[in-house]
Amino acid sequence: MKELGNGLNELKSVELDILKSFVDCCQQLNLHYYLMDGTMLGAVRHKGFIPWDDDIDVGMMRKDYDVFIHNAPKFLPPYYFLQTIESDQEYLNNFAKIRDSRTTFIESSQKERNINHGVFIDIFPLDFFPEKKPQQFLFKLKNRLLSLRIRKEYTLPNELRKSPQKERIQNILCKILCLVYPDVKKALERRDRLLKSVKSSQLICNLCGGYGYKAIVPYSWFSDISLCRFEDLDVSVPIGFKEYLEAIYGDYMALPPKDKRTPHHYAELIDVSKSYKYFKIKGERINESTNT
Repeated sequence: MKELGNGLNELKSVELDILKSFVDCCQQLNLHYYLMDGTMLGAVRHKGFIPWDDDIDVGMMRKDYDVFIHNAPKFLPPYYFLQTIESDQEYLNNFAKIRDSRTTFIESSQKERNINHGVFIDIFPLDFFPEKKPQQFLFKLKNRLLSLRIRKEYTLPNELRKSPQKERIQNILCKILCLVYPDVKKALERRDRLLKSVKSSQLICNLCGGYGYKAIVPYSWFSDISLCRFEDLDVSVPIGFKEYLEAIYGDYMALPPKDKRTPHHYAELIDVSKSYKYFKIKGERINESTNT
């Protein structure tokens, strides 16, 4: 990953501005949201960013998420781009990002994709998860296979690759899955339908985040909000934030060892003062009129 040094503070400043616009948009649309994962942890433990962290994650129940995706572009500043698989054709995630098109943050995993590469915050949909074991098994199996197909399109850094044996097995599975879904867009759309398929449950999940099935938790933890401070902003966390953070991180108030205090995003290029449009992706200058 590109070393940020003092530039980490500049990156956080851009992300915080995006978060403020996101919160303002949610208030105008009367939608609920929650800080998620490391951002939630930062608010609870540090009253802002985790000092060495480099991103902002938020989540919304699917009903509110869908309303946000449909209406947010009308309320966001024109230089912010709401990125989804519908709005950016080569985008590979089943969750949304708000990107600042005036900046550059090229993630290693999607560096070959002709998409908006601005600095971003992640917006995750929170979906219901089956309560019964047979349905859970089938859901996980379908999700795993679709995720493998989508993963084939990523450019993964070596640090994120599995053992050679597991990689070989996955490559064989991917070849089979490519016959079923030769177009990755179809796999993304199918996974989207899967994630939305459970209409009611006492369990919810964020299967688009970084914690996998650890993020399957009781719906009651997200049944209401609690206010928390994040930098200079009052923000929402789930009412069960303590239980959630303990489920994800264990003793969440304890600081990790010093050698673990590093940003977790793998980036090819970060520039908060220049648009991604001025950098060459796939050997060609990105068209000035696209993905803005």
